[in-house]
Amino acid sequence: MCKYYERHEKNNIDISDFFNRKDYELFKGLSTLNIDITKNHNQTSYFANVGSNFENFSKSRSSVRSFTGEMVSLETINKVIELAKNAPSVCNRQPTKVYYVESKEKVDKVLSIQGGLTGYSSEINQLLVVVSDRNYFYSVGEKNQLYVDGGIFLMNLLYALHFYKIGACPAHWGHNYEKDIEIQKEIDLSDSEKVICVVPIGIPKKEFKTTLSLRRSNDEILRIVKY
Repeated sequence: MCKYYERHEKNNIDISDFFNRKDYELFKGLSTLNIDITKNHNQTSYFANVGSNFENFSKSRSSVRSFTGEMVSLETINKVIELAKNAPSVCNRQPTKVYYVESKEKVDKVLSIQGGLTGYSSEINQLLVVVSDRNYFYSVGEKNQLYVDGGIFLMNLLYALHFYKIGACPAHWGHNYEKDIEIQKEIDLSDSEKVICVVPIGIPKKEFKTTLSLRRSNDEILRIVKY
């Protein structure tokens, strides 16, 4: 987090609306790691495990933000969706849809609404916007199911993009109602469709970096319930 703040500060990018100086100083005082937070890749090495076993394939995927500007064909995007739609959903309702955006003007507008990719938007020419349709759910007990099904589909989509050697970065959509209305108007969503994630896609540059993104140990994640 500290390196993230320092990188933006160095490039005169203001992120104080969600990560202010006070928080940075708190984290800096708690930090015990002093390691390189990025990994270096080239196109060949990054996609080297696409045809490997699932363990190697899964570990090889990272969020890519540096693109050549070359457009991914609609034919390939259709192949990606064909693979991604294998994702399970409650009672096989399949509430998730994907909006594809390639107008640069509209791409930039959506990225501006999302707000988390400042400094990278000039290299992003294509977007996938993953949404879940609330009309597929009927009771108050299903109030969170659109996020569950949408999240499952999103992960399958990211794997499908990686399989077809397309870089992608799942940009969060933890926004308020006003932002929901903005993006709804921009890409003509129905009133029942809720954004799950905005996903910039593209062909990675010949050489690029991704974040290190260390993972928690199993001891922090796995809880065994004893009977």
